[in-house]
Amino acid sequence: MCNIYELVTKFKQKLTKYLLTNSTSKKGINHIKNVVKASDCEFHIIHQENDIGLDAIIELFSNNKPTGKLIAIQVKAGSSYVDIKKQICKFNISGHKDYWLKHNLDVYGIVYSPELLQAYYLDIKKSLLQYPEKTVIKIDISPENEFTYESFNNRIKDLKLNSASLIEKFDKFCATQENKSFRFFFNSLNVSTTNALEKILSVQNFTELLLVINCNLVSEKLKNQIKSEIGMQQCSNKYHGNFHFSKKRDVYLEQKATKYFNQKFTELKEHLLND
Repeated sequence: MCNIYELVTKFKQKLTKYLLTNSTSKKGINHIKNVVKASDCEFHIIHQENDIGLDAIIELFSNNKPTGKLIAIQVKAGSSYVDIKKQICKFNISGHKDYWLKHNLDVYGIVYSPELLQAYYLDIKKSLLQYPEKTVIKIDISPENEFTYESFNNRIKDLKLNSASLIEKFDKFCATQENKSFRFFFNSLNVSTTNALEKILSVQNFTELLLVINCNLVSEKLKNQIKSEIGMQQCSNKYHGNFHFSKKRDVYLEQKATKYFNQKFTELKEHLLND
């Protein structure tokens, strides 16, 4: 049985640990908030007794005016999330995977290092789709992943604010008969144009694009199995050949379709970035 001294000592230890954790968490939040405020955007902290999986909402402004576009963030702050020797941060998925994947907003995870006084970020939805079985996702400690004024404005904010102009570019790209198949692909899979275009700029190839818009590229054997179980529709024309898809977004591309969509992905991304 513990005496009063032992109980008081344990209480003080727990209280000290709580205060230190709370202090580090506030430093991480303030670091991110300062970047957002310096970018003339609003930072809305989510006050909560129970962790729902989000710490704040960033409201994007342009020319000092609200745009109505929002980004959600989850922050992990502390030494336990950072391995300086290995130059990686560790973002724990915990029990929020389904919540983040189903969220209407883009969700970013940010790890703050109290030793480095720096933060590093990842696109949570994209990462979860790439690594569905992972309970911890690693972020390289590198300039490309650091959450700074430059990265927030040039990679996150601009991408979100340029959605309208991206749609105009997409419409121009699809104006030719040959390129209309790319729009038809998104429509067939019930993928919004805005969502698809934002994802195109964040991935390197068409296969990655399928992954981040919640599609599953299947083999011919699996295609036949899915077709017999739940059904698959076939879309054909002289430009893309044949591709097949199910209501669950299983996708099978025949050889001509594979070549077409890989080529058009490269052309479209170049068009979105340069024109």
